[in-house]
Amino acid sequence: MAPYIEAIDSQQSSCFILKFFCDLLRIRWESTHSHTKGRALEMMDKLVEGISNSSPGVTQSIPFCYVIYVPTIPALRKEYAKLFVSCGLIGEAIKIFEVLDLWDNLIYCNCLLGKKAAAVELIKARLSEKPNDPTLWCSLGGVTNNDACYEKALEVSNDKSARAKLTYLYVNRRSLARSAYNRGEYETSKILWEAAMAVNSLYPDGWFALGAAALKAQDVEKALDGFTRAVQLDPGNGEAWNNIACL
Repeated sequence: MAPYIEAIDSQQSSCFILKFFCDLLRIRWESTHSHTKGRALEMMDKLVEGISNSSPGVTQSIPFCYVIYVPTIPALRKEYAKLFVSCGLIGEAIKIFEVLDLWDNLIYCNCLLGKKAAAVELIKARLSEKPNDPTLWCSLGGVTNNDACYEKALEVSNDKSARAKLTYLYVNRRSLARSAYNRGEYETSKILWEAAMAVNSLYPDGWFALGAAALKAQDVEKALDGFTRAVQLDPGNGEAWNNIACL
């Protein structure tokens, strides 16, 4: 991507919409690297500010607009807010998400700030307006760790919410796996944890539990795999690192 971006930037005669899209590509590219993320944020700030400018005029900005994909203004502002989040500027991101009414993003930001009470209050306020929104019930379940919220999401969606189904399936298998582990049925627990992680593989605690069950079941290879996946998702998991070193 870099050579393409540099080539476009070096052409003084490039049309406006092409340079705009090129700048956006550069921002996306540089935002993936820690040493250029700050510059990407500055460029995005200028790009978003330039949207409201009357210059250039229509005759200059319209050519090629139908052959180049440029996000809508709300989509661009949402991307801007997400860049704020990746830079740790959560407060600035919240201001944009509030204007755009992006409630899921607002809830996520409040959780990042450790304001779970505020996130719960926000979800409940939205639920008072839209009590049959399965996404809100799923969000409430995620924040409060209350499995009953996922059951409610399935109920209000007439069993059609994919997110609720997957989470509820994961939660059920996780509960069965923990019960089997507590009974000393480590092989069964390992199999159930494998089934749970097949549904949702982004829970580091689940991978750690799988590793622990496999270790008790004397399946060293599976235990090592579980602990390794746990530290890949959560590099700060010291206990998992310790178990890897022991294995």
